[in-house]
Amino acid sequence: MMLLAPAILAAAPALLAQEDTPPGMVLIEGGRTEVGNDRKVIEEMLEINPRAEGFIRALDAETPGHTVSLEDYFIGATEVTNEQYAEYVKATGAAPPYHWGAKATEEARVAFFQDRENKGKTFDPAKWWEDNWQEHAWEIDPDDLLRPVIFVNYQEAQNFCVWAGLRLPTEAEYQRAVRGKGKDFYPWGMEWKDNACSSAEYKADNAVLLAGMFPEGATAAGIHDLAGNVWEWTSDPYSPYPGFKPGKYKVGKEKLEPQPTWNADWRVAVGGSYQNDKIAARCTTRRGTDRYQRTSGIGFRAAASLVAGKDLCERLYEREVRNSPARSIGTEFNTSTVFAMDRWQGKASAFTGIQSAKLKRRGHYSKYELPTTYGVIERYEYLVFSPVALIEEANEGTWKKSTVKTGPAALGFLATSETISSPALQPGTYIVSFRAAGKPEAAEAAAEGDGGEGDATDKFRGTQDDEGLPVWMSKIDPMEDNLLFFDSKTGELAASLPVRKAPEITKGEGAGWSRSTEKVEVTGADGKRKFEEQPRLTLRAEVPHRLRGKVLAFEVQLTVEPGLMDRAGWRGLK
Repeated sequence: MMLLAPAILAAAPALLAQEDTPPGMVLIEGGRTEVGNDRKVIEEMLEINPRAEGFIRALDAETPGHTVSLEDYFIGATEVTNEQYAEYVKATGAAPPYHWGAKATEEARVAFFQDRENKGKTFDPAKWWEDNWQEHAWEIDPDDLLRPVIFVNYQEAQNFCVWAGLRLPTEAEYQRAVRGKGKDFYPWGMEWKDNACSSAEYKADNAVLLAGMFPEGATAAGIHDLAGNVWEWTSDPYSPYPGFKPGKYKVGKEKLEPQPTWNADWRVAVGGSYQNDKIAARCTTRRGTDRYQRTSGIGFRAAASLVAGKDLCERLYEREVRNSPARSIGTEFNTSTVFAMDRWQGKASAFTGIQSAKLKRRGHYSKYELPTTYGVIERYEYLVFSPVALIEEANEGTWKKSTVKTGPAALGFLATSETISSPALQPGTYIVSFRAAGKPEAAEAAAEGDGGEGDATDKFRGTQDDEGLPVWMSKIDPMEDNLLFFDSKTGELAASLPVRKAPEITKGEGAGWSRSTEKVEVTGADGKRKFEEQPRLTLRAEVPHRLRGKVLAFEVQLTVEPGLMDRAGWRGLK
């Protein structure tokens, strides 16, 4: 599925038009959303269903009911399937889930017990696969392509989402997808309906089923399996809702005072699974789950913000930029502001129907149809820039002088999935800094003050040479204004770009990415000089300034590979 490139919005992040949807995702309208349950609802459940007493601690964790305001967002039409996850594994070399290596694991198990030295010992197949998967082949049965991926922990789910340009949903977003503007427990309403999801009540098959097996249990928007099948990771910690107080309940003559076991290091899983009965399939159920847990009953569903590049920038900041050796002490970044151009490459499913005779004999599989909202992401491509939070210096000249005296000033971070010809940058994340033209000074001579935050001794300078100057200084002309691109992982200077026009404090005029061409003199194959058109990408970025209505504006002109901008579907490119 390819996307159409919407026009960039002046002075605002690029947003998706409603018809431009990532493959396999569905647009959800935001708004005031009911989250959790009132204590009165829990009391009614205890009266109606005596078995609910056994879940009282989990039920109490759903209180108090409250409302939150949500922006529009995308959510997966299905739980992430083996087929979708396989694209990520093939692209990144990530570890395949344990059950994909069933053949190799079984061979290892047999060999283990044939070895007399292992008599009396136990064989842990999941641990063996974790230790040995790189040396063995894996495969997915064609009949399992559309089953939700399982044996995936929280971090692995997060890693898939980063690769795909997506993120995990919040609890509130999950409940919004189920409830819409109401308070229903299930995607189909408030009352339980048999054969509408894969839970313990579904007697036809006690297993993880194909995504979308229950069209009658889908939402009107075409979102499947929000109840049952597998638990789904969310991004929220297992913590009490605002205003929570332990409840007191009465069941017959018995008084219950449950105390949920909160753990902010755990994450909330939602939706229930094929292993649980209908009380777990309610959208308000909160399962506190260790982030490292992998089981046959836990999978995940992806979500995405409408602001292009926002989800990616937030994850990159957490993973690479926050603790980067290229980040100066005291430098803060504003990941809520993103200037991005991105696109997804997608494809249709490779699923051609049930193959095995065994499954064909089960009537529910014979009626299966691939959900029309299903799609597979092959690749996420992006160039994104997120600025620093604020420029404090009111005087432009003073700010420029400080970049010479105390070290380059960070402007933001740039992340790209594409190779850039000029400046020469490989796919990765870079902290972009500015240094004005000026005679370099040794670190010892430049340092002033008592070493407090903001002093020269705290500024990022990188590895120093024998004269106390940063090693990267020898790679630039210090008597020119330069943009410097420091690798976020190593802190080393990856590239520099002399700038024709230094950053300036001005009024905001709108920022974003634009395309152009420029005539460049080159030497042809015949040795003669000639001019040819080269594609250019220009990023106009605006960094917030402390003076009201002002920004620090600058441009980055990139030379990119031919054909990059001709690809269909770029968001945020004008």
